[in-house]
Amino acid sequence: MTKTRSRRKAAITPAANALLSPQIMAMVDSAVVGASEAAFGGDPVLPEEVSSFVSFCASIQKRDGGLIEAVISDTIAAAPHFTAWKPDAYPITRRAEELARSGEIDPEDPPQLPQNKSIARHIRIDQFAVDLRTLTATAIEIKRSSYLGKAIREAARHDLLSTAMLARSYARKNGIKAMTGCSVLICFYGDVTPDFQGFTVLTRETVDDYFGVAITPVVEAARAYFSHRVRQRLEELVTPMTGILSDATMLACMEERGLGSPLEEMAPPPPRSGRRPRLAAV
Repeated sequence: MTKTRSRRKAAITPAANALLSPQIMAMVDSAVVGASEAAFGGDPVLPEEVSSFVSFCASIQKRDGGLIEAVISDTIAAAPHFTAWKPDAYPITRRAEELARSGEIDPEDPPQLPQNKSIARHIRIDQFAVDLRTLTATAIEIKRSSYLGKAIREAARHDLLSTAMLARSYARKNGIKAMTGCSVLICFYGDVTPDFQGFTVLTRETVDDYFGVAITPVVEAARAYFSHRVRQRLEELVTPMTGILSDATMLACMEERGLGSPLEEMAPPPPRSGRRPRLAAV
């Protein structure tokens, strides 16, 4: 209980809220409201109040990663030494696709390829930023952690190579001067794993220094506010559940759904007569 109280106080301190823009706070509020209003299928075993609680918790967990991505992107875009945006569709040329698949490209020194009309595919990237101090164009992929499935890891490596080779030309195509291009993977609550050896992988400990922007304090403040708002909503959901799991209520709920009484199902079988069954004559 003591730990919960201390975390709640930290979630609403003026120092934490001072780091949050009205846009980020509105984003957090919208995420909580969206999770509350998310449609859920009723469970034939659970009462409606419990189903709502479970649905909200599942939806909140999914929205946490999106919140981290949005806060990081907005914080980089707000920095005066960056021009940054979220591309609707990042074009990958056939040449970049071939080189990325070849396995011969050094992720620490990818070749800089031109954009052309020979497009193999378009992909979604989380952020594209050009550092106006160094004229470096960066394609940014953001993950909540580094615990990624095998297929996701392979796709991420492929996309990181492809976007790095085309980052400089993509910036120039959009009218922004760039001298070099690269790509980075942000695993905010993760570690640098061997799966991305040679790639630039950033965590909460290194992302601020890399971009020259105080990103981590803003993300932590946003998640603290997010946790505070989630706890408020959980308290609202828990109140109607008071007593819902009592024996009488649960039995009535199960009988209402035609499931019978669990006590009846657990009743011992009737005693045997002790006589051995007679075998039919052959």
